[in-house]
Amino acid sequence: YLPPMDAEIYDWEAPIGLTLSDSLAGLADFVTLTLTTPRWTRVFAADSTAIGWTDGVLNFDVPVYNGGTPWEPALDDELIFWHERETVLVQIYAGDLACCCGSNDSIYSWSFIILDDDTVGPEITNVQPTDVYSGFAEDVRADVTDPSGVYDDNTANQGMYLVWDRDGSLSDGGESVVQMSLEAGDTYISDIPIGPFDIGDVPVFCIVAHDDDFDFEDTLDRAVTISDTIYPTLIEGSGPRAELVFPSDSTWISCDSGPVVIALEDAQGVDETTILAEVFGEELTVGGGLEYFADTLYWWPETLLANGASFDFKLLSAEDNLGYTMDSIYIWNFRIDTEAPSISLLNPEIISHLSQPIISWEISDNAAGVDDTLIIILADGYEYRVSDPNVTWDGSVLTFDAGIAGFDLDWQDLLVCIQACDLAHSCGPNCADTICAVMSIAKDTPCDVWPIPFTPNDDGVNDVVWFEYPNMFYEGAGVEVFDLDGRRVFTAQFPPTRPEAQAFWNGVRNDNKRAIPGTYIYVITRDSEILCKGSLVLVR
Repeated sequence: YLPPMDAEIYDWEAPIGLTLSDSLAGLADFVTLTLTTPRWTRVFAADSTAIGWTDGVLNFDVPVYNGGTPWEPALDDELIFWHERETVLVQIYAGDLACCCGSNDSIYSWSFIILDDDTVGPEITNVQPTDVYSGFAEDVRADVTDPSGVYDDNTANQGMYLVWDRDGSLSDGGESVVQMSLEAGDTYISDIPIGPFDIGDVPVFCIVAHDDDFDFEDTLDRAVTISDTIYPTLIEGSGPRAELVFPSDSTWISCDSGPVVIALEDAQGVDETTILAEVFGEELTVGGGLEYFADTLYWWPETLLANGASFDFKLLSAEDNLGYTMDSIYIWNFRIDTEAPSISLLNPEIISHLSQPIISWEISDNAAGVDDTLIIILADGYEYRVSDPNVTWDGSVLTFDAGIAGFDLDWQDLLVCIQACDLAHSCGPNCADTICAVMSIAKDTPCDVWPIPFTPNDDGVNDVVWFEYPNMFYEGAGVEVFDLDGRRVFTAQFPPTRPEAQAFWNGVRNDNKRAIPGTYIYVITRDSEILCKGSLVLVR
């Protein structure tokens, strides 16, 4: 038997064959071949086209019968093509050569099956979306491939389409069908989006795809694939979120040139064309006063911000790329402080023997306030803070007790310096210049003048003459210098000072001419009272 009995084959033009024999009378010349398919029944004799009958071997050469003509619908009733999924019944009638009472006839029959050469539907991968956002419809995409191609005829019966619903079921009725079309490459996209979905919905969909195996123009030849049922996660949509990065909100800041930096982020990306802010009553957009990149919004003032200025930065609106808006208006306030604290000495530098060795300063700042953690007192190489036992700070007055710190001013003067900064944030504090004072114990100062002679020739040795007079640590005094003819050549008013500090004459007359060598008379007065008088000698 050819094909073998009950064979399952793919050949659409498989030949038919059978070998017969008769061991006694032999075979007669006549033979009949009957072929039956679900579509037709045809009968062939030994002398029919493409039939071979020789020595008991019957052959029906189907390709020869068809003459090499390819299949087309109009030839289906003329030529022979075994259709897929059909069973072909073969019957052969033959007889022997027995005489007299007639030949012995026999009917031999068997069948074979034509298989479908493509029974696997398309492969569906990369199905999207896996997340959907409330209030928005979503396109559905998937990659679909098949060796026979994908059938896409824009109908909802075969081809590419999806079934979706919002109640979590695809079998309870009310489902919607949306055709899918090729977008690019192997990717198909829904002709219209699915949704929109509201909070409480349970989105669900699946994709149906047919291959383009269309042998003999039989729609049943197309294999179908139904994707897994997809349950996208429904996300309650929200707009961009803003967070101030720099500078600090509602504080005094020392940044008079900006910037204001705001993190403005959204998982779907921010549509920068929707960003709107307001500063000093002026509305600002990206490219119009604002800059936006790397999920960050920047604003710089066009001119330096004035000390003491206060302003609000208002972020009025922004949307993400899905159209969700910001949940609220953001407002941050900034106050500008670019001036350092002021420092003024309260206690005199000169301390009497009867007083405690303390010195005080008043420190104030009209804006951010004084940062007491940054107040530093420097004395003889040591550093002191307001937390030290020899320092007191009441919020406005700073006092340093040299005695508690272990300094003996009877033996030496003490240079004390103070540093102070304010509480301005972000661009660093404003710090005042270091202020220094020399602490001294007041000593008894009789009338005296030295050196005699003095030599004001700018060689660094005895270039000035020093004056000493009673109570000079606490009170000022005036000095007059006369030549021996009684002409006044020099006069000055000295503030409270210590010896060898500010009470001196350098040999220059009040008319800025150099005094000539010789002996001079000096008179020191206070409140019209003569304290000291005597002579001095100038040598050049």
